[in-house]
Amino acid sequence: MTADPSPLRLDSDYALSSGNALRLKLHNGTAAPLTGFKLAFNGMFLIDGDAGLIGGDLVEQLSYHHVVAPPDGFVLAPDATWTVTARRIATDPTTKVPCHYTYGPRSAYLILADGAVRTVAVAPMTRDGVAGTPARTLPPVAALPAGEAPIAVIPHPRSVQVAGSRDAAVPLALVEGPGEARDAFGSAKDLAVRLFGGAQPLFAGAGTRCVARIAPMADEAYRIVFAAEAITVFAASRTGFFFAFVTLGQALRGARERPAQFVLPLTGTIEDAPRFDWRGTLFDLSRRVFQIDALHRATDILAWHKLNRLHLHLTDDEGWRLEIPSYPALG
Repeated sequence: MTADPSPLRLDSDYALSSGNALRLKLHNGTAAPLTGFKLAFNGMFLIDGDAGLIGGDLVEQLSYHHVVAPPDGFVLAPDATWTVTARRIATDPTTKVPCHYTYGPRSAYLILADGAVRTVAVAPMTRDGVAGTPARTLPPVAALPAGEAPIAVIPHPRSVQVAGSRDAAVPLALVEGPGEARDAFGSAKDLAVRLFGGAQPLFAGAGTRCVARIAPMADEAYRIVFAAEAITVFAASRTGFFFAFVTLGQALRGARERPAQFVLPLTGTIEDAPRFDWRGTLFDLSRRVFQIDALHRATDILAWHKLNRLHLHLTDDEGWRLEIPSYPALG
């Protein structure tokens, strides 16, 4: 679960038609006035300091980390907005012009007069007042090729030969299996609760019978055999069992969410093994400030899709983002 949104919000607009100006609006949604603060934010652009700011001052700019402040004595009242405009974004060949909506401020925080820090929610940047985030609607599922099973699993397994469907309202329950499988089942259960909540669990202590068996195969491979009386999972390791249970959880959730398109099979076999050993993603923590709960949720999403590598890009010239008490100078 993620934390509640901050009552402080930063809106931004890149006014290309007004000479590459960047307008920032900080809204105070708290019940108390704010004074003596500084606004820090990260974005893939540089403010042209020679052009100056309207409504504030550029206190610091270290690569893509910026700190701006309102005039001395300024008070941001509750439910009021402070606007500061950078009259020109730097456009020399060594800098990035915000030609993409994602180049705008991505994370922000307030530095209060006493040195305390407050998180600021960041809205997507607009361009000349026009939002760039498309409206996302779930498209209809296209007709499946002949012989392809209608299961909601990403990535799609290597081999799917299944038929029929079973009651998707019933959760999955591991009733028999080795310690590796029980540990993997517990991890899949906890992961599903974190991602989707526990009101209608995908995994539980009672429900559709699942049995786990050790079998010789690659570490991340698995085989699922569906029968009317039980679902049997075969793997050689905890990782293989975990991926198998995630596949079952995805298929069950798809059957619940879109019963007209997807099923949890009644009979047949799914066999799977990853095509690539290294499957991961990178978080650029050097140029972006991530809240820890956002990183936790992102890693959960990666795990739900069977990715196995997390690359944290901790430093360029902007800063070092991992606190190590024995090396305080890195902060």
